[in-house]
Amino acid sequence: MRMALLSLLAALPVASSTVALGQQDSSANAYYLGCKAFAQDKFGQGSAVSQGACAGAMAALLGVAGHLKPEVAFCPPSGENAGQMARVVVGGMDSHPQLMRGSFIALALKILSDTWPCPRQAE
Repeated sequence: MRMALLSLLAALPVASSTVALGQQDSSANAYYLGCKAFAQDKFGQGSAVSQGACAGAMAALLGVAGHLKPEVAFCPPSGENAGQMARVVVGGMDSHPQLMRGSFIALALKILSDTWPCPRQAE
């Protein structure tokens, strides 16, 4: 199960940027406007495809939360949904515009793990 989830996460940047956005740009810039509209529940404003790519990315990340390597794992509060996660990610993107040329997934993971770190397990 864990391997399947990690495989899904590994494929996400390629699949969502190539199929949903119609290009091979997996940068945070490519996702920004769609995520911002999705986070603000402004459906119908901008590209529905880019909003869907963001929604799919957030849902996939939510599905693997807590199953990632410790340096990128995040543990959202119970009941968190993809829209709430998108608001957190967009806020982080706004705070770190210098990172927008890099991978959207890598930046989203950094933002989410900084916002919702998992409790340290005793060794």
